[in-house]
Amino acid sequence: MPSTQTSPIYLSDDGPSIGVGRKPLLFFWGNYVAIRHENGIEAFPSGHFTYNPVKLNESNEPDASTRSAPKWLVELFIRAVKSPSKAGASFEVEVLKHVSKPVILVNCLDGCYGHCLYKLAYILLIEKNSEKDIVVIIHPAFRHLVPDSVSEIWSVRAPFNMLDFKIGGFHEFVTSQLERLQTFELAHVRMDLPLEEFDFTKLTKIHPFDFKGLKAGPFKVTLVLRDDRFWLRSRFDSFFYLVCIKFGWLRKMKWYFALRQKSYLRSFVKKLHRQLDLEVQAIGIGKILSLPFLKDERLDYTDFAAHEERWLQTYAGSHVCIGVHGSNMLLPSYLAGSSISLLPDFKIPNFSEEFIPKPGPAQRNMHVNRTLPLNTSPTQLTAHTVGIINGWRHGEKVSD
Repeated sequence: MPSTQTSPIYLSDDGPSIGVGRKPLLFFWGNYVAIRHENGIEAFPSGHFTYNPVKLNESNEPDASTRSAPKWLVELFIRAVKSPSKAGASFEVEVLKHVSKPVILVNCLDGCYGHCLYKLAYILLIEKNSEKDIVVIIHPAFRHLVPDSVSEIWSVRAPFNMLDFKIGGFHEFVTSQLERLQTFELAHVRMDLPLEEFDFTKLTKIHPFDFKGLKAGPFKVTLVLRDDRFWLRSRFDSFFYLVCIKFGWLRKMKWYFALRQKSYLRSFVKKLHRQLDLEVQAIGIGKILSLPFLKDERLDYTDFAAHEERWLQTYAGSHVCIGVHGSNMLLPSYLAGSSISLLPDFKIPNFSEEFIPKPGPAQRNMHVNRTLPLNTSPTQLTAHTVGIINGWRHGEKVSD
């Protein structure tokens, strides 16, 4: 563990600096970096805070400039401000290249998988527009997605639910490393990224599915499942699911939602086999109920981080990947031949957030990446799956 005797980090118009200057002070908590003023505190403008400033007064209440920020973002920051430091994290420095240029520090910690992936993708934008040495702060579970251009990796090993709070010892660890580097810039990570311009193989190290492979079976359909996201067709089930989340009942009631989902999955798989020569498999986090009618390769939470690299290979070898919104569908949408995301009504504002455009014709991208309502029936889902596979040449220029 690093020594707690570290110099303060000050923030000025020229950027952060170690041990010189006056207030405001900069604090590293985990996902959030806080700027402490004499009369309050604000979130460092990075990630979702880049275009949504959040400032709190001395009573930890939002000031007038925070009114335009989304309520959920303000509430998460207030929760972090009020939380005590949580012990149990460990830290490690991995030096990949000698740092010889000005350094830009990219904080990619986040309790949300998709947000973390966007922060890693921002590194691709830095590569394109800057010659600075890149240092990334990351959870070890995402180490395999760090681009090769990075000079140093600072790993924070902690439970995912700790990343959005104050991680004990994290500020001291970061400060001690910045003292070693001396000159640095803290990245204002953007979340509104031009995804269609990025080569995501720099993150995945795996090439997407070859569309020529869609022309002949046997076909592989992969269900991306999580034991906190469910395919729920009835209004009652969808409402009850939100009630369980609000009142903390989801852990006890998962069996009910998993049982409802199992019946839809069984019907879907049965209908698929009637029309196509294929293999259906399930991967993902959590194994509440068995799924004997398909190849079940789901894992428990403790095994997730060690196997995601293998899952990336599975996505890239799948003709179709299907999952409920929130089931980490971003990389399947890029790597698999096609993807279908089932969207709950309360996630309609987030309609396009689980989709990374593939290289190739725009019309084909629209054909092979679909977002459907959560109440889609097994018959409808079968029709979309078969339609994607049979019409894989959409958007191609076919020579005479």
